[in-house]
Amino acid sequence: QYELRPFNILDDVSGMLQLKEQLQYNFKNYTLSGGIEYLSDHYAWKILQHDGSETENSFEDRSQLNGFIHFNAKLSTKLQINLAAVLHNNKYLRSGLSADKTIFAPAITLQYRHSSIMQYFLNGGKGFSNPTVEESLGSDGRLNTQLRPETGWSLDAGMKLQSIDQKIQLQLSAYQMWLNDLLVTRRPVEDVFYGENAGKCLLRGFETDFRYKPSEKINAGFTGSISQNTFTDFIHNNADYTGNMLPGIPRIQATAYTQIVVLPLLTGTLFYRYTGRQFADDANTVYIPSWQTIDVQLSSQFLILKKWRSNFTFCVKNVLNASYPSMILINAPTFSNRPPRYYYSGLPRHINLNLQISI
Repeated sequence: QYELRPFNILDDVSGMLQLKEQLQYNFKNYTLSGGIEYLSDHYAWKILQHDGSETENSFEDRSQLNGFIHFNAKLSTKLQINLAAVLHNNKYLRSGLSADKTIFAPAITLQYRHSSIMQYFLNGGKGFSNPTVEESLGSDGRLNTQLRPETGWSLDAGMKLQSIDQKIQLQLSAYQMWLNDLLVTRRPVEDVFYGENAGKCLLRGFETDFRYKPSEKINAGFTGSISQNTFTDFIHNNADYTGNMLPGIPRIQATAYTQIVVLPLLTGTLFYRYTGRQFADDANTVYIPSWQTIDVQLSSQFLILKKWRSNFTFCVKNVLNASYPSMILINAPTFSNRPPRYYYSGLPRHINLNLQISI
């Protein structure tokens, strides 16, 4: 029995094997470790029409071999350094076509403990992201052997602060990332998409994380970020998008919550989320305005017949009945002379009830 998709039926199966071996050596204030890791993935799928006829029968095998090493040293009571490196090899095989990519990714971390309530950190290194199965296939369904993993260098620095009584915790950080071969999604037809390398981009921003717990009955927190993310070199179909903002990334994001124990068995929580404006296409012609939502939740834990632990939750979602997108489709295509659909609306105000019983 299959659940019908709008355009066809997907029948798929996957399997994975992972082997890992690691050695570690400790000596006074130094730690040295290293090892090797092997991962093998097999993914097979069929595409069937609603009448049961088969239009595609394919598989893809992937193997990853990682060699890694890590060195940690406590240079003093206040200063600590971490050095790491990974040699990563990724192979794809599908329908007689193969792709083989090798990446070397080093990293360094410095931590300085200024006092019992304040410390500083600095991180730098190279990272990578391999394309998914769907992204690795071209518009014709064949393996795209020219597709490269997304790679980049990152640098971030910040500080951590906590009060002596640990009721207040604060983390501030600034980051910058230089990405190469950014993976973007293209849709030649409505139910097919594939990945494409999109030149270079620059991501930079600030992040904060605040926690406040004045008592055992009150707990509050706030996380926020502000960023600027731009293409530094991206030309597609003779259109130059260099200098444009990356679509699908809000400039400002913020979440906050307050949790209060109202009664011994009753807890109330207020959630707030703000998502800033963003673009939905590479050309920056489709603008998605900012939105905010508020949720209110009451939860209770109790025993049924003195032996069954139960958890009951009552939640009002989207209290303000705000209009917001549950999903934004980047670079949405047009079909049958219909305008592209970039925006899928989220649910209006609604109530969720949940009861869990552990026997």
